[in-house]
Amino acid sequence: MASIKVNLTLNSSDVFPYVVDINETKTISTASDANANSSSLGQLTVSTTALNINTEIDGGIDNRALVYIKNTGSVAKDGVSADPNIIVNDEAAPIMEIAPGEFCFFPYNGGGADAYLTVATAAGTGYASFMVIELT
Repeated sequence: MASIKVNLTLNSSDVFPYVVDINETKTISTASDANANSSSLGQLTVSTTALNINTEIDGGIDNRALVYIKNTGSVAKDGVSADPNIIVNDEAAPIMEIAPGEFCFFPYNGGGADAYLTVATAAGTGYASFMVIELT
């Protein structure tokens, strides 16, 4: 049985009127189900045309999955504009925008067989890294 270990560390002493110190660790089983492939990983050049990030998972996501997406585009610096935000869509409905340098990690369940997630930009060319791991 394969597994993945997830760590989350969040520390701040000046965002709230008190110190925030969150450290969570979880090991999750990633045993494959009936799909031939239970994971998808890669880097994409993103445009206004939506790209499916779980194409390597036969038939789409039909169980819970762990999803990581990072906007690897350039942040605004020295008068140069930032690359565009990456728009993440669940079955073509926008669920979040990720600015350059930002990332997200979340559990996903499309609610049925053959669910899919896509990434796109509102305008221009963006860049993203992603990972989708289907769980059973």
